[in-house]
Amino acid sequence: MGTNTTYLSNAVNQIFGCNLKSLLNWYRVQYAKRMLTCYTYKLKDIPFICGFSSKSTFYVAFRKYEGITPYQYVLERRPDRLEELEEVSDGRTSKSTAQPGLPSSQYAHT
Repeated sequence: MGTNTTYLSNAVNQIFGCNLKSLLNWYRVQYAKRMLTCYTYKLKDIPFICGFSSKSTFYVAFRKYEGITPYQYVLERRPDRLEELEEVSDGRTSKSTAQPGLPSSQYAHT
């Protein structure tokens, strides 16, 4: 990007109120939401398509920003896609305190 990582990190923190990793994960989750509702990818493939290094990292980030699992997200918005996803719900339904939208500074250190 033509700049050093310290400058970029400081700029992201100042503009968005979070660290670079949180901002990237937020954008990855937004992309995953489109993938879950608009395309025919399997749930097991979406984390890697969206840039997450593992399924568990994806689930943690998704729950952090959306308050529900990816499976629950599809269940609420596109129940017709459940069979396509070939994934069973993990049964956990507790909500996160994070609100949808850009990550706030209170989540930047997690």
